[in-house]
Amino acid sequence: MKPANELAVPVRKQRPRLLMLAYCFDMNGSMEDRNGWQRAVLAAEEFDVTVMYSPTVPVNELLANVPSHLPTSSIRFEPIAVHWIAGFLKRLEICFAVHYRAWHRLAYRKAKELHTENPFQVSHLVTICGFREPGHVWQLDIPHVWGPLGGTHDFPKEFMGSLDIWNQVREKIRTAINRYQLNFCSRIRRAQQKSIVIAATSGAQSDLRLGSGIDPEIEIETGIDHTIDLPRASHSGGRPLRLLWAGRLRAWKALPLLLHALAQLPKTTDVRLRVLGDGSCKAEWKNLAMKLGIADKIEWHAWPTYAETLPHYKWADLFTFTSLRDTSGTGLLEALAAGCPIIGVNHQGAADIMTDQCSIGVSVNDWDTTVAGFRDGIERLANDSVEWLRLSHGATERASDYVWKTRSAAVSRAYRSIIAKENKEQHPAGNRTTPQATSRSFENDFYASTVRKLMERGRISTSDSVLVTAGGMRDQETWLACGFRNVTISNLDDRMVGNEFAPFAWSFQDAEKITLEDNSVDFVCIHAGLHHCGCPQAAILEMLRVARKGILLFEPYDNLVTRLGLRLGLGQRYETAAVYYNDFTHGGMRNGPVANYVYRFTKWELEKTVATAYPEGPVDLEFVHALRVPWDQLKGRRNKIPYFLACLASPFLNLASFLVPEQGNGFAAFIAKRNDASPLWPWVARSTNGSCSANREWLSHQYKKQ
Repeated sequence: MKPANELAVPVRKQRPRLLMLAYCFDMNGSMEDRNGWQRAVLAAEEFDVTVMYSPTVPVNELLANVPSHLPTSSIRFEPIAVHWIAGFLKRLEICFAVHYRAWHRLAYRKAKELHTENPFQVSHLVTICGFREPGHVWQLDIPHVWGPLGGTHDFPKEFMGSLDIWNQVREKIRTAINRYQLNFCSRIRRAQQKSIVIAATSGAQSDLRLGSGIDPEIEIETGIDHTIDLPRASHSGGRPLRLLWAGRLRAWKALPLLLHALAQLPKTTDVRLRVLGDGSCKAEWKNLAMKLGIADKIEWHAWPTYAETLPHYKWADLFTFTSLRDTSGTGLLEALAAGCPIIGVNHQGAADIMTDQCSIGVSVNDWDTTVAGFRDGIERLANDSVEWLRLSHGATERASDYVWKTRSAAVSRAYRSIIAKENKEQHPAGNRTTPQATSRSFENDFYASTVRKLMERGRISTSDSVLVTAGGMRDQETWLACGFRNVTISNLDDRMVGNEFAPFAWSFQDAEKITLEDNSVDFVCIHAGLHHCGCPQAAILEMLRVARKGILLFEPYDNLVTRLGLRLGLGQRYETAAVYYNDFTHGGMRNGPVANYVYRFTKWELEKTVATAYPEGPVDLEFVHALRVPWDQLKGRRNKIPYFLACLASPFLNLASFLVPEQGNGFAAFIAKRNDASPLWPWVARSTNGSCSANREWLSHQYKKQ
């Protein structure tokens, strides 16, 4: 009989290989450290995981803590140590970014070696949870996941006056850097174009949508990695209400909000506050407590180890959260797990965690209102044990939503979709693959974000039927991700079998001559397909004929920047790349072998086209501009000069499209279908049967017969 480890080899070879970058990585360390550890352990359930980390913990100690149900060989640890000079910079807060980038360069060098020896199927940058440093691993020729991402939140300007001059300058510089990196940093944008990005909070999702034009899923960056306590009994009314505050004693954590609130409590409200943490503001805030006359109500404790923090949450009756700038706050989850109600600022990541069932949310409109909110909430719970008990039980129930096993859904979906796509993807001809079909580009994110914005405004619903013309896998992925189920993907591709876009149906349709009845589907969509038509205007009108509610289209835009790009060779007048990547037989005009002319629209042209066919009233048109640099097409060229020109021009293009959106080279347009309730021009009248005719009265007032 073969040894057990030899018997396991054939099974393990079937498991996909995952490369995980977790700079912070320690099962007993800080929140960031534990996040890296937990995600690696969860991923090892389905993947063979190689973790690259900053060597704060020896490899043998990490191996000893791998859960027993996992084979030790399912996780491999690769410590990446930087030069001692870069290591020294780690100690200087202002220079940490230099150290961190040096670490990523070394990690990428090692990743390329390992990938050459035994290829990975997926890579994932887990920690540090921040959007500013993408590293380099996304440049490997494999799908890449980045996130959950945070760090996009800014310090509220309404509270700037509460900071000293140095911290005001610090926060304003940080805000300016955030704005630049979110909107203009080409390095970050290129990484996002090649990654499946996951946001840590709804606020981060919104910032990434607005700044970077991507549409990430949301998954909180942290979780609960221990047993949730049983529901508590009511706290005793014969002792002070115990408050806990935990975190770094730094200006943005805003502990003075709580100190001022305690100073304003009625003398009949007896409380005790325990502060866990260290930081540069400790002495200043201790002095503030003395000035406010509440020093005797506060215990100051140095920051303990993670295991030593947990009893403090069980001691507390109420967890207080005052941070004015935070991605989420692991203390919130520890409080929930201990059945401890929360009173906290109701903004940024905390707003995603706190609900009326487990917490009291305090608005952040201004300093006085926020202080009053903390004061009133603490007084309320100190005097209402029934309400406290309701919130305590709600906290225990809410905690179950944040156990690690349930908080990895978005990442797991990303992994599985990548592996499923790799397993199912079939290229129709030869050994050339279309770059546009395989990359998760900015185009794809702009597509999905536009659909979701229309959903938010009630223009379109997941219950609507959708016909996609000139469609492909990008359309299937986008509409499926947006929650639609009644979708038909159509095109002129005679290579289709019929099940390529499952669970959606496929139909052989010419966008210029759709074989469907008038008003037969709710919406018709076309993404980068009109310029493949023989007559794009005819396709627009055909789509409007078939749609009941409206049409959605994404196309290149005609403007000064686009024309300059064509002259510099960055864009294509004729789409030759598509024909090459389809084995010279498809991808051109009407999906044929002859490269199509890339017809670029303007908003005025669309309005004229629709108004010509539907002259009875104003055109209901929503128009959104976007910058869509064709990175894949440029990288696929043998001549690399246009690609390097695009890299150099990217920051300026981003700035131009931000300041003047009309100079973006792409757009999305939603055109609503006219119906009986649509407004008419004053010279048009509607009869009782719904048909339109001349408004005789209006016309007679305007003209006279000669």
